[in-house]
Amino acid sequence: MDRWFALTLGFILAVIILGVFNIVFAEEYTIEITDTGFNPTNATINHTDSLKFVSNSTSNWIIKSESLLGGQHVIDSQGTTWSGFNNGTFTVALHKNYGDNLGLTPLTVEIEYLEPEVVEVIPTEVEETEVVEPEVVVTEEFTPDNPPDNSCGFTGWVEEGDRNVAYRCGQEVASYIIENPSDSFVGDTKSEHNQTLDLRLQILKVLESIFSILFG
Repeated sequence: MDRWFALTLGFILAVIILGVFNIVFAEEYTIEITDTGFNPTNATINHTDSLKFVSNSTSNWIIKSESLLGGQHVIDSQGTTWSGFNNGTFTVALHKNYGDNLGLTPLTVEIEYLEPEVVEVIPTEVEETEVVEPEVVVTEEFTPDNPPDNSCGFTGWVEEGDRNVAYRCGQEVASYIIENPSDSFVGDTKSEHNQTLDLRLQILKVLESIFSILFG
């Protein structure tokens, strides 16, 4: 059921689209009839176009074409329009009265099937945007076997008390205990080192006070 409905709907849409094309691309051509005959005497039109015959003289005229117009018709100053033609070449005769022969040049109509121009739409290429990955900064661990880079005035290991200290650009960057090289770390150790010295000094002062009391 759904398949037949889809086919029917598609057919209806196709008919509507073709009808819209016929309306959009159709033109009307006017053929004037004067005392000297058709003006012009030749016309080339599309099968979707229309033909209008108009009498520009003081009397009516009779035009005849079985294949194009389906018979003979009277044309007055108001004019008559035909459309919906088949492809081919057709001849239209002109009379003042039914059956007469005035020797006037007949109208030759060539009807062509001209398809409407189809504009091809070419998609525009989308430029790919390069994805830049963020730079990953790796912090290197400094050890006695792996000293800091000396590109900014690395001084090497300087012995300060019980520790070896490394400086770069005037800043302490690493240190380790001389007797325990595995106890290394990065950063400023002066404050911690001074605190250790102060603590030892206080202990020595306490011991000195105790010895003074004991041995007076």
